[in-house]
Amino acid sequence: MLEAALAAGISEAGGDVFSAGVLPTPAAAILTRKYNFDLAAVVSASHNPYFDNGIKLFGKGGDKLDDATEAEIEALIREPHAPAARPGHIQELRGAEADYLRALQSEFEIDLTGLKVCLDCANGATYRVAGEIFSRLGAEVDVIAHEPDGRNINDGCGSTHMGTLAAAVVEHGADLGLAHDGDADRCLAVDANGDIVDGDMIMAVLATAMAQGGRLADLAVLDRDILSVPREVIPSAKAVLTMMGGRITFRDI
Repeated sequence: MLEAALAAGISEAGGDVFSAGVLPTPAAAILTRKYNFDLAAVVSASHNPYFDNGIKLFGKGGDKLDDATEAEIEALIREPHAPAARPGHIQELRGAEADYLRALQSEFEIDLTGLKVCLDCANGATYRVAGEIFSRLGAEVDVIAHEPDGRNINDGCGSTHMGTLAAAVVEHGADLGLAHDGDADRCLAVDANGDIVDGDMIMAVLATAMAQGGRLADLAVLDRDILSVPREVIPSAKAVLTMMGGRITFRDI
């Protein structure tokens, strides 16, 4: 319903709409770059209950919008322009899911053979693609919370309810578990013992691996109260405390 309303509004204003279906939020950025779209819009409740749906927007090139552009859009919502003389077209973007999976597989050239992974899809956007990409990379996969009905997103599952995944990892004897939120623009992890590995520790692990591989610059930009993490694991890094949010962190880099 929300997707149809959004598409109708864009068409009424003269824009052409390509519907990619149910995909993780990062797919919007990937598809925007691939097809040179002017804008991508994602209808998503993110990590919230289904009734808290909102709209996430990405600009040309797949980047998040800057403050000035967001303010301009908000002004248009309050005082919309008249409909276009000729409405735009609405059509399916065929092969969008396959495009997204190919992009992931080409970006992460890793072999997960021998690794048993449990995935919690939060009854959300990764319900088809998460298990598929890990399987393509060679992992043995168990998937939970992958039957969305439009109302059960993040309901007792996903990255805001880690107990479900922790129990599944232990039950299935998995090496690790990964829990997405509803639109899959974030994840938390569980180790083989069922203990939660939070976002701070995930950042520290990734930073350590990048530093050891010579792929980390001098500057590490971190969120909120984890200022001590890079100094412990990457002595040469300079730490900068930022506000939360990927767009702000990207700006501060």
